[in-house]
Amino acid sequence: YTHGESKRTSKGDNTGRMIKITFTDNEKSEIVLEIKGHANYGEEGKDIVCAGVSTLFYTLANVLEDNKKMLKTLNYEMEKGEGTLLVTPKEEYQGNVQVMLLTVLTGFNLMASNYPHNVKLVVGRRVEKGVGREKA
Repeated sequence: YTHGESKRTSKGDNTGRMIKITFTDNEKSEIVLEIKGHANYGEEGKDIVCAGVSTLFYTLANVLEDNKKMLKTLNYEMEKGEGTLLVTPKEEYQGNVQVMLLTVLTGFNLMASNYPHNVKLVVGRRVEKGVGREKA
């Protein structure tokens, strides 16, 4: 399957020509989703990989918006290939919000698996400066 194969740079690093999705949480139960870059799978306006990633982002934003009663905070924006979503669930609804997030994360993982030259997914824990450090 080679349709839409992306071009790689001479060093084999394709990160400048792909969508990077970063999904992190921290000790304060804040969850951050960041999307940067372009898939370069097809021409602008007809790129199915970009459309898939955007659809997943907006699906998550809308389902969280529809369930704001479960959240302490919700902020999101998407503009020209750059998207950021920050959500903090209320403690009693963490399980519900996790199901929503994991569902969309599964979609992002499928996109990254099926289009590895166009989408990179990074999942991890953010460590806040000063958090977890003992004072001398």
